[in-house]
Amino acid sequence: MRITLSRALLFCLCLVSPACWAAAPDGAQERGLNQDLLPDPPDGAIRINLKQIATGLFGQVEGINQILPSDMAPFPDGSDRIAILTLGGVVRLLQPNNTLEPIPYLITTNEDTVIEPGNFGIISFVFHPDFADPKAPGYGKFYIIETEDVSAGTPDFDGSLQQSAFGGQHHDVLYEYTTTDPSSDTFVGTKREVLRIEQPGWDHNVFDLTFGIGAERGILYITSGDGGNAPAGDALIRENAQFMGNVFGKILRIDPLGSNSANGNYGIPPDNPFLSDPNTLDEIYSYGHRAPFRLNTDRSTGDLWLGEVGQNQIEEINQVLPGANYGWALKEGSFLFDELDLSNNQPDPDLDNNGTGDFADSMGFTDPIFEVDHETAVSMTGGFVYRGSAIPNLQGRFIFGDGFGNGLFHANPSDGPVSGETGGVVRFTFGPAGVPMPFGVISIGEDLDGELYLLTLDGRVLRLDPSPCNAADLYPDGSLDFFDVSTFLQLLSNEEPRADFNRDGFYDFFDISAYLTIFMNGC
Repeated sequence: MRITLSRALLFCLCLVSPACWAAAPDGAQERGLNQDLLPDPPDGAIRINLKQIATGLFGQVEGINQILPSDMAPFPDGSDRIAILTLGGVVRLLQPNNTLEPIPYLITTNEDTVIEPGNFGIISFVFHPDFADPKAPGYGKFYIIETEDVSAGTPDFDGSLQQSAFGGQHHDVLYEYTTTDPSSDTFVGTKREVLRIEQPGWDHNVFDLTFGIGAERGILYITSGDGGNAPAGDALIRENAQFMGNVFGKILRIDPLGSNSANGNYGIPPDNPFLSDPNTLDEIYSYGHRAPFRLNTDRSTGDLWLGEVGQNQIEEINQVLPGANYGWALKEGSFLFDELDLSNNQPDPDLDNNGTGDFADSMGFTDPIFEVDHETAVSMTGGFVYRGSAIPNLQGRFIFGDGFGNGLFHANPSDGPVSGETGGVVRFTFGPAGVPMPFGVISIGEDLDGELYLLTLDGRVLRLDPSPCNAADLYPDGSLDFFDVSTFLQLLSNEEPRADFNRDGFYDFFDISAYLTIFMNGC
């Protein structure tokens, strides 16, 4: 295992000194040069509490430096166990009682592993949806993106570095693990290489994995950045995103259990959008992406939601559609990208007033659903459409965070797409209980019940919980007043379940007492 100590030391210093991120790559280092291009998101009416679920995901375990939690995935077997992947390549197991097992579930590192904070180390983890079905081919299988030295193997996608300003830096490798006992709290089984990508730069790598649902069950989506952060005037690496002969700046779509790919280790779904184009890789599902960080599936609709880290100006949330072009590097978000001055983006005029800019229309680009500028957030961490039950007034809203700040946001998907607007993005506000909002959300996770978790740069796992304010705010305007009391009394007289505040199945004085207790505590 190779570790670059200088970068690792810099990274650890950054964790204890947020000012260090001023020297970080991508948009973070240019924060002082930003234009104020978009409205600042206001504080929203929905209040939450953050509950600390786990610590101990920073520092050493079993002789391996975990660095920080990078991804999480619930075991799809009804056990309520959650696997937490760390950047250093250690998979930890969180039990239903929120106890973190001291012995790792799996240690992925080997002599070929490259772990540098610059290229994110071991970054994504996902279970096959048929993990718990002994009759299915996906039984016992899960997938991890690992980073290895360029000497570790032969990369797929021959000629993939054709549109590159740099030489090969490392390999991003998708591995399939198969456990012999899915119910075990430690992994015993086999490991198989699915695909291997040689990276032209140290950043903008293969970032995330997600499986589809319904008709897409068993289909795996893979995010791949454009190959590296490039300075002004050095456009070659950015051109990857529009070049259809390589995997950079793309979302890839494969069947990991198939075999009709060039390397024979995975399948190409027959309905991939570019199969008929001899100049386009069969694996490509969408393109025009810069640094797609966190792709997740809406468990209710199957829609794919992507957080996209911008250059110096715009962070965006996209709904990923088959064959769509998201415009990088001709656009950053809904704005026209200035190749020579990375901090001088301009709006794309919408003279026909159809909601998208005229240049985007003429080029067939797909605009973001939501976007914010770097006055609000500097490194978008994509999230989920909330489908849990603990916070009812959050139902159906998309939640996302900032990897280099203390922002946590939500918005209504039906408010986009947008051109030069945020799409109705608002900040979360927090109730009187719970831990403070952390600096740096590296990932957002979802459990089997649809509840959401934050994985933070300081090595913790936090859960989004309802604030008592939400329960009492029955006339949902973010404040507790006469209208809430009036609504409660009406619900009580109609014996509606929302009025059963003491959860005893009756509608009586005890519900009034329980409601008034919350109401009097205020928000």
